[in-house]
Formats: sequence, C-alpha cells, structure tokens
Amino acid sequence: MATPDAWKDPANRWARALFVIMIANFFSFVVVAYVIGGDAVNGHSENGRYYVSLHGADTEVSHAVFIYSYVHALSQFVTFPLGMIGGLWVATTPRPSGPCAPRQKPKDK
Repeated sequence: MATPDAWKDPANRWARALFVIMIANFFSFVVVAYVIGGDAVNGHSENGRYYVSLHGADTEVSHAVFIYSYVHALSQFVTFPLGMIGGLWVATTPRPSGPCAPRQKPKDK
C-alpha cells in the first residue's frame, strides 16, 4: 500500500504537471484556431500572403500569426505524448487511503 506521501513524490508532481500542461495546451490551441479562423498546418502561403484553414475555409493572417499557429500546432506533438505519459503515471501510481482511493478487499481470517 502506498504511503500518504506517495503523491507528494516529485515524479508524481511532474507527471500531474505534464498532464495539466497537455490539457491546457490542447484547449488553447483549439480556442486560438477557432478565433483566428484555422491553423497553419492546414493552411498555406502564396505570394507573401499567409492563410490558416479551418474545415476548408481559408483566412488570411499576418506572418507572425501564421508562424505562431504553426509552432503551436507542432507543440501538440510534444505535449500530447508527454501529457499522456504523465496521466498514465498518475493513474497507475498507488493512491493513499481516502475517498478517492480504490476500495480494499477485506482480508480473510
């Protein structure tokens, strides 16, 4: 059984932080893509003009916004796997006893 300090372990703190960062990065990516009209990965550039795309609809944006959108989309490929690893780490770490802990089977006498 895990000690009450098991969840205070630095590895568990890092794992939880990675999971929270993944969730926050994903939702911020979705919100920004919706606000600017798409993302640069699905967009394109031609003749010095930059377009982001969302469901086939192109929106012209500045070069800076296009680069930001591209880098933010690429960051998903880093934060998503790390966040999933962190989430799995937390999910498989034994929890201390408490209301969220899994129920223990009664011991046979």
